[in-house]
Amino acid sequence: MKKKGFTLIELIAVLVILAILALIVTPLVLNIIRKAKISADKRSVDAYGRSIEISIAEYLLEEGKELTNIDELTVNYKGDIVSCDIKELNEDMTIYLSMCKVNNREVKDANTNDGYYHYGKKVYPNAVKYLIKKANDISVTSYTDGNINEMYTFSHAATEQTASLIDYRYIGNSPYNYITFNNESWRIVGIFEVEDENGNFAKKIKIMRNNYLDDYTLWDIQGGPAYWVTVSSNTYLNNEYFNSIDLEFQNMISSSKFYIGAMGNSGSWGIGDASRSYNEERSLNVVGNREVYWIGNIAYIYASDYLYTCALGIDNTCYNNRGKETENPTWIDVTSYPWLLNSDKDSGYRPYYIHANYKIHPSNNGTSVNEHKLVPALYLDPELVIISGTGKESEPYLLQIKK
Repeated sequence: MKKKGFTLIELIAVLVILAILALIVTPLVLNIIRKAKISADKRSVDAYGRSIEISIAEYLLEEGKELTNIDELTVNYKGDIVSCDIKELNEDMTIYLSMCKVNNREVKDANTNDGYYHYGKKVYPNAVKYLIKKANDISVTSYTDGNINEMYTFSHAATEQTASLIDYRYIGNSPYNYITFNNESWRIVGIFEVEDENGNFAKKIKIMRNNYLDDYTLWDIQGGPAYWVTVSSNTYLNNEYFNSIDLEFQNMISSSKFYIGAMGNSGSWGIGDASRSYNEERSLNVVGNREVYWIGNIAYIYASDYLYTCALGIDNTCYNNRGKETENPTWIDVTSYPWLLNSDKDSGYRPYYIHANYKIHPSNNGTSVNEHKLVPALYLDPELVIISGTGKESEPYLLQIKK
């Protein structure tokens, strides 16, 4: 019997079927290959990350101190070439890697928010601890161009209201202390050991608004002796103004103790140096049975807060009985004649303010000097974390509540 070959139509049909199968199978095969490469690349990133963490552990054992710069490590890693645009060291000495490439291939992950594969978990640093680590040592007692951008450390002897304390302050006229709060520009005054309404102490960041409030100028529109607990500017700041702050940022504020001891006037246009002001603010100088402290959310900075920004607070760069000695000695804007928290014990408890010539002086009274402005100051929750920023004006710190 004579065998028949395939007809042209049958051959065409077979080719069509093969083409259809190729269209179906090829993407599946390619997808399997792609997924295999992605999985292999992720394993390479994991291996690289583990190698770094092993190197960190070895560093801690050998050096006996925390690692501050990943570039100091010698990483014993063998495998595919891995490079990561984001390579961060967490406070707990774990590593976080992202935007990595393996053999120049980007390592993606559709399950993440940014589409990249991450090794480890990014742990945002506690803001208080992070900033203190960047502060100058207490042995630094001169203000030089080499270390003007971070905080300075101050040791204070016990006062009538406080034990001996150490705090950290930004000084000079251009420190990196900008922070975004309530979607506005604020400045970090420093970090202080502060008591709350329950008597608990914690180190807290103190901030002040970078600009004054437009809608309020007077210390007390009701008149009478200046006394922070009862003045109308206190009521305004802790009610109307507080309620105008976005809820997210309201929750960042930590109710704290503010000291309202009265201060003496050392002469015309001067109240003495920063340490004297610090002691008197925390003194028991009062009239009658008035309180020597107040606990709440928002107030003003102290005179000492301002004075310590100038030449470490140890000379008369910002203040004396004759006039200023240095142009632009402080980062605090004095052009608005900002109010200060404490009052003058020798002149009927008139509130103090900062004059535009950089000197501190008690006002004639708290009700008639319209040029003075309200610049609110407050303490932040000690558990906040820094999620971005360097403190520069162009890169302010941004904080959030620890999640």
